[in-house]
Amino acid sequence: MAKDVVGFVKLNENNYLDWKYTINFVLRSIELDSYVFGDKKQPIKLEKPAEWKAWKMKSLKALHIIMDSVERRLHRYLLHCESGTEAWNEINLMYEETHAGLVPLWQEFHEFKFKDGIKVTEQIDHFGKIVSKLIARDAKLDDAAIQAKLLNVLPKAFFQVRIAWNLIPPLRRNLDDLYKLIMAAEKRLAKELKELESLKCALKPVNIDESGDQTAQHKKIGNGKKKFYSEQRTRCSICEERGHKAEECALKTYAKTQVIASVSGVCHKTTDSDADAWLTDTSASTHMTFRKDFFTSYEPLSENLYLRVAGDRFLEVLGQGTIIVTEKIGGKIQERKMQNVLLVPELKKNLFSVSAIIEKGYSFYAVKTHCEVRNSENKLVHRGVKKNRGFFKMLFKIKSPASARYGPVVSHEE
Repeated sequence: MAKDVVGFVKLNENNYLDWKYTINFVLRSIELDSYVFGDKKQPIKLEKPAEWKAWKMKSLKALHIIMDSVERRLHRYLLHCESGTEAWNEINLMYEETHAGLVPLWQEFHEFKFKDGIKVTEQIDHFGKIVSKLIARDAKLDDAAIQAKLLNVLPKAFFQVRIAWNLIPPLRRNLDDLYKLIMAAEKRLAKELKELESLKCALKPVNIDESGDQTAQHKKIGNGKKKFYSEQRTRCSICEERGHKAEECALKTYAKTQVIASVSGVCHKTTDSDADAWLTDTSASTHMTFRKDFFTSYEPLSENLYLRVAGDRFLEVLGQGTIIVTEKIGGKIQERKMQNVLLVPELKKNLFSVSAIIEKGYSFYAVKTHCEVRNSENKLVHRGVKKNRGFFKMLFKIKSPASARYGPVVSHEE
């Protein structure tokens, strides 16, 4: 409807004055200008319901025309508008000279990404300037939106920042703490890179002159190499322990297989009383169990895969599958799927992976006595209680495979 009335180029960052003149003309020609520019005041609904309804219809028609005259990618700035007047004022706020540059700033905010070769802290400073300019122009931007933007564009190497951030309760999160986490992670990565470069220098090839001797400038490096190789000669390249060579290592057969994950030191022997318990683990990349009877569906692995645990031990992974769990939330029993769970018989523990649920879009919150898992809508999904050694025991129960085949399952996967 409005598309037939408004037959001109849609509003973008470069044609505001032309658009303003034309939309004025169009609204006047169909007698809707008074509903946009404030001449027609909104009647009180309770006193004059019929007049209020007529006014509302005209105002919505004006809003429809204005929205249709704006490029679709700019609609996100107008979605909160409920009348033609609100949309008109919002557009003026973005483009008038007193608020010049607001739309380009919004574009810069949404398109911001971290670039390789530039310090993350320098890029955060630039991002902070964009945010400051938006706020100075009364842009509707809160801390949660800024935090979400930064976390979404962080380089992959900063994955630990995302995990740490999700462990902080929402009410305690603030931008300063997020900046500190990112800067600390950058320092750690820079230190690791420096150590790697030092190792490369130690392994730098030594030049030989025509007589077959080392050149003078490399003799010092050569001596350092001898010492380096002497120290490394008895370090096993498989288990990384000193005292034996790789060909003598008892784990030699494992070197030809794939190590798919590692976990923290929770793999001590279990007892009958906690054989059903699931403990949280922030270092495990996926959920793991030693109980084959937990699985609703299960597939054995076609190749040899191993799990590396504390003490440089390797445990064989036999297969993976789906487990259904139940938990009473809000007075109702809910069933949920845990997918891609690894079967590791020698693990002797059931590990609930914090990293796995975060990758699925869930949040993990931990306080002194308990923990919570919440979905993207901030609804409670799972709970846990604090155990000794700093781990949390999840409160859900495993649904037996026999009953799981016939019962309904909530559309939720972990």
